[in-house]
Amino acid sequence: AILELADQTDFPRASFLLEAGLTGTAAVPVCVGDDVAAVLEFFWHDAPDPDGRLMQVLGFVAVQLGRVIERERAVEQLAARESQFRALIENASDLITILDREGVIRYESPSVERVLGYRPDELVGRNAFDLVHPEERAALLAEFAQKVVIAGSTAQVEFRFQHRDGSWRTLEAVAKNLLDEPEFNGIIVNSRDVTERRAAAAALEKTLQALRASEERYRSLFTTMREGFALHEIICDEQGRPVDSRFLEVNAAFEELTGLRAADVLGRRLLEVLPDLEREWIETYGAVALTGQAVRFERYAAPLKKYYEVFAYSPKRGQFANIFTDITERKQAEETLRGANRRLEQALTALKNTQQQIVQQERLRALGTMASGIAHDFNNALASILGFSELLLNRPETLEDRAKTRRFLQLIHTAAKDAGNVVGRLREFYRHRDAGEVFTHVNLNELVQQAVSLTQPKWRSEALAQGITIDVVTRLDPNLPPLTGNSAELREVLTNLIFNAVDALPRGGTIAITTQREADRAVLTVHDTGTGMTEEVRRRCFEPFFSTKGERGTGLGLAMVYGILNRHDGVVDLESAPGQGTTFTIYLPIGKTTSAAPVATASPEARRSLRILLVEDEEMVRTVLWEFLTGDGHVVTAAADGRQGLEKFHGGQFDVVLVDRAMPGLNGDQVATAIKSVAPRLPVVLITGFGAMMQAAGEKPAGVDYILAKPVTLERLRETLREATRSSPD
Repeated sequence: AILELADQTDFPRASFLLEAGLTGTAAVPVCVGDDVAAVLEFFWHDAPDPDGRLMQVLGFVAVQLGRVIERERAVEQLAARESQFRALIENASDLITILDREGVIRYESPSVERVLGYRPDELVGRNAFDLVHPEERAALLAEFAQKVVIAGSTAQVEFRFQHRDGSWRTLEAVAKNLLDEPEFNGIIVNSRDVTERRAAAAALEKTLQALRASEERYRSLFTTMREGFALHEIICDEQGRPVDSRFLEVNAAFEELTGLRAADVLGRRLLEVLPDLEREWIETYGAVALTGQAVRFERYAAPLKKYYEVFAYSPKRGQFANIFTDITERKQAEETLRGANRRLEQALTALKNTQQQIVQQERLRALGTMASGIAHDFNNALASILGFSELLLNRPETLEDRAKTRRFLQLIHTAAKDAGNVVGRLREFYRHRDAGEVFTHVNLNELVQQAVSLTQPKWRSEALAQGITIDVVTRLDPNLPPLTGNSAELREVLTNLIFNAVDALPRGGTIAITTQREADRAVLTVHDTGTGMTEEVRRRCFEPFFSTKGERGTGLGLAMVYGILNRHDGVVDLESAPGQGTTFTIYLPIGKTTSAAPVATASPEARRSLRILLVEDEEMVRTVLWEFLTGDGHVVTAAADGRQGLEKFHGGQFDVVLVDRAMPGLNGDQVATAIKSVAPRLPVVLITGFGAMMQAAGEKPAGVDYILAKPVTLERLRETLREATRSSPD
């Protein structure tokens, strides 16, 4: 109804409205549901008469306004709920994915970056099945195709999905088809990473399987083990002292080793089953059960009339388990053995009486073998010396050819020096290079040519005499740089290999020797077309004393080759097969590009005339040394034995004494001692065929200042005299 403002005395704003010229008013409630949300007021200057249609219009306006307010509130509530759900989705630990009908990702929750490493925008627009493991993709596609046609259907699946780093993560997912709901229009997939859980479950299952298998193995071991087993609980008196035990468990071997049945002992006390058992058994088992200290012992069980070896331990306090074996037969055998030992000791005493004889025989045999080897190497060297000297003696016209004569003499001289090194090589099989051993520059091509010439009497003259033709072919690299090494030793390597090749050519053939450079190594090959080696011979040919030549060989040649190459930091490869010939390939380091060591020449100090006492019982050696010394201008007094040497020493004055070691009567050691007692500062040089071995062993007899090894060369003699007189008084 329309009311007059003048009549509304209780209306607070009436006087204000009247002053404004308003005279009438009407109020219509604005309702939202059952609640009044507001009041719609209308005011007039001239209040109209009450009109039902006007009031209907005002009421309609109020109704529409209420609907507007209701709709706005619903929108606000929906926005609030959407904000809450979005916060839940964006902060959820699970993945929320929306797929279209083709499996293309339309939405991905932010948690995907933490779980799979992708940013959401990297996945949106991609087909989710492209990242499913190939082994599971087909089955998952089939499941998807089945559910996509059924509105509202759900599926629970597990599959592997590729992480951004390329690894595979196992996802557990629940998918719901909401394609027909306009709010979603997609398939909602809720996924959870269960990789660690599945791995842990797999590991647990594996562990359980291993435990079950282990339990089964131990149960099988328990029932099938040959050792007896028994588990007991200890029984103590009121003071806590062990007095008995009770059987808890036994195995089948227990019954076999004791003769007691499990059914008769389980649950019963030990002394009830074996009342006469010795007290020490209970005491031992009680200590194990109460202290946990395991023990092992052997003991006789009188009630069972058997010896047992027992290991007892405590699985838990108050219990003990024993594992035992019957050793009765062993104990009886030991007693028998003790009697046998007494008899053997008597026999051993007799054997010891002959042991030294056997050892001495073996030493003599080994010495004989080694001596034959040294003789073999001497004969190799002597072959050249005899061959070329016979050529000079039997063909006098050769002496007119000075160049050939000089070459023959040089080869004889070289072979003699190499022979002189043979004795020193008794220690050379596996000796490493000494710290003070000096290597000089060596021309490998020249060594090959020398070795071919030195061995010519064997591979040409001797072979032709037997109706055999052997050709030696060399292909040498003219640009090969020098090596550093011992020329005599490397020449011996070549000589040994050539002689071996000749022995492998009983019907003739070819020996090819080549040199070439390979990086920082010189490569030397010696190949023959001979009989070749079996696998066993090839494997053992470098062993000392191994030979296939019977009486003709000693098995030392290739062992020497191996030792020499080892000292030169060289490597040797061997290829051979029966009927295919043999090839030795040697690799040697190329020497540093430094200037070659200068050839030693006699200094004025070394060439000054010395007064020398020479004591040597071998006439030929004495003569050679006399010629060496007098040829260098020295004054020499010679003596044929030690006693004569001392007489001449006391009758003259000398700057140096040269004395042989092995002489009848007074030997060189005794002569040196006697001279030093009179002239302690006089240099004494000991000449001996064992000089190389003495120097290697650091052996120097009292009274001797220097050791000169035989055979003596002029160069080595001069060097020794220089050393001996360098610090001696004039």
